[in-house]
Amino acid sequence: MKKFLLNIILFIIPIAITLYPFDVFISKSLAKSNKYPGNYTAWNDIYNGKASSDVLIFGSSRATHHIDPDILKDSLNLKVYNFGVNGHGFWLQYLKYIEYLKHNKPPQHIIIGADWFSLEKRPDLYQYNQFLPYMLWNRTIKDYTNSYIGFRYLDYYVPALRYFGNSTAKERTITYAFKDAKKIKPYKTRGYRALYDRKKQGNTENLSIRENYNVKIDGETVDLLNSFLTDCKEEGIQVSLVYTPEYFDEQRFIINRKDAIKIYTDLSIKYNIPFLDYSSGEISRDINYFNSTMHLNSSGAELFSMKLVHDLLQNK
Repeated sequence: MKKFLLNIILFIIPIAITLYPFDVFISKSLAKSNKYPGNYTAWNDIYNGKASSDVLIFGSSRATHHIDPDILKDSLNLKVYNFGVNGHGFWLQYLKYIEYLKHNKPPQHIIIGADWFSLEKRPDLYQYNQFLPYMLWNRTIKDYTNSYIGFRYLDYYVPALRYFGNSTAKERTITYAFKDAKKIKPYKTRGYRALYDRKKQGNTENLSIRENYNVKIDGETVDLLNSFLTDCKEEGIQVSLVYTPEYFDEQRFIINRKDAIKIYTDLSIKYNIPFLDYSSGEISRDINYFNSTMHLNSSGAELFSMKLVHDLLQNK
């Protein structure tokens, strides 16, 4: 058996050595991509040590599109970065935070997008391409992504293997291979991207038509959030839980929405941190501020960001 394993290792090593330069070339080219969904800029800033900020924003796509770091920066006079993770709950938001701390200074303040979606853990690794340039031999990424349907075990260890059969990665590698990264305009600015105004685009579709939904609250995610808040308290990092605006007519379809709200309310009391809930405010009741039931448009995000920074200053 030992001889068999040794033969396999001796067979794999030359292949890995041969494929490694190919892996580096693809990864560096892909990481320059500025096309939708624009995930690479934030990851590049993390690993290049350029993301260091006083205030960090975490959450799902609702954080990505609702909180403008430039508005917070101008009012707070602090550096701000938005690390929203599209389509995922706190599990992968926390992964981003761990990787951030390896290469950047600890923040003074963290804003958590506290909505029902962040308490879920979907089975599939949505937008998995964002991890491709950084995951080879990266144990942290492996530990936080291997429980999802997405990558195979050897994808984390064998150079270039994860790129075979990935047409999107190949296309973007060809597109960006010889472009100067400094001349490529990023899709997002410090992790933030405003969404278009539906009415200006001629979209008059009724936003409130959908079926009932039962939030699948993930116990391990709630435990991880508790652990994170404990660490922040011990390290003297201020945390604010923020439920960003959500179109009010959407809320009646979320069967156990109150259970999610209670989790954040209890965490707020337990750790003595603010829980700012904007889901019943004026913005949440005005369809003109929304791109979809869960996402604000550019004017809604601007108005909300100004409201949020005002309330953060009040809670200092």
